[in-house]
Amino acid sequence: MSDREWVIYDARFARNDARCVVACVRETDDEDAEVVWLGGRMMPTRYGSVDAVIEDLTMATLRRRGGTRPIEIPHLPPRRLAG
Repeated sequence: MSDREWVIYDARFARNDARCVVACVRETDDEDAEVVWLGGRMMPTRYGSVDAVIEDLTMATLRRRGGTRPIEIPHLPPRRLAG
């Protein structure tokens, strides 16, 4: 929108779908960020920075989707004991 205002979109939806707009973010004079969340999101409306908004939204999205995929642990065959 401007150099101090942004719109966050959800890429899962087309730009002509109203659900694609997630939030409007405005950087204040003291470099905090004020957020208007859309779509019923119950998240804070004031952050210490714009980066903190993105980080919080990313973490909330991961929690809602069940986190990230598990990290695979390599499975090795059992050791043979010298006998």
